[in-house]
Amino acid sequence: WEALGEGTPSALTLRKPQLAVARARIDSAEAILRQAQRDLARTEVKAPYTGRVLSKTVDRGQYVTASPAAPIARIYATDSAEIRLPITEREATFLQTTAAERIDVRITKSNSMEPHIWHGKLSRMEATIDPASRLLYAVAEVQNPFKAPVLRRGQFVHAEITGKVMEQVYSIPRYALRSSDTVYIATADNTLQTRRVDIVKSDAKQVIIRAGLEPGERVVSSPIAYFIENMPVEVTETP
Repeated sequence: WEALGEGTPSALTLRKPQLAVARARIDSAEAILRQAQRDLARTEVKAPYTGRVLSKTVDRGQYVTASPAAPIARIYATDSAEIRLPITEREATFLQTTAAERIDVRITKSNSMEPHIWHGKLSRMEATIDPASRLLYAVAEVQNPFKAPVLRRGQFVHAEITGKVMEQVYSIPRYALRSSDTVYIATADNTLQTRRVDIVKSDAKQVIIRAGLEPGERVVSSPIAYFIENMPVEVTETP
């Protein structure tokens, strides 16, 4: 039409339909942009509790959705820390975990010359036994672990758990136990006798005996190279 220089150009010649489509696309894109800006202004990424970021799965400018199947990060709480403590089934019988009275746990840093000590509570016992180690796990909770001294995530610690108070039992040094369940008794006439005992609990330092001893009986703690039943002995009382 411009080359001929005559006639009235049609709308198609002037590309008005194409321009209308282009303007409509621009208007649509601007509307989508305004909607996205409003959505962004109303969007807040918020953790369900106070914590620290352990890892993230998105980068700046990446499109994200509010879906449990597409997490954007992993965090852990900083108001309290939980420590899994492996114990045997027998050791678990000496604990009493109730909601009303939680057990005290004293936690220290492993292999450290510095006296780092944290105090916590035993919150629960896990319901399953580890199939590989056959151990149970008690879970201790420490409040404010990031206050000095800092209890770091993944750190190895040593824990002392307050157990049940046992009555009418006897505690003797570990070295006073002969074989697995026998002790030597110095009788009233200073002769030596063997006595089998019922052991409730034992560790590297002490043995707790439930039955087999009577009040006032003397347990021999000295090493004896050769033992003969009713052999005479010279008793030296320990202070």
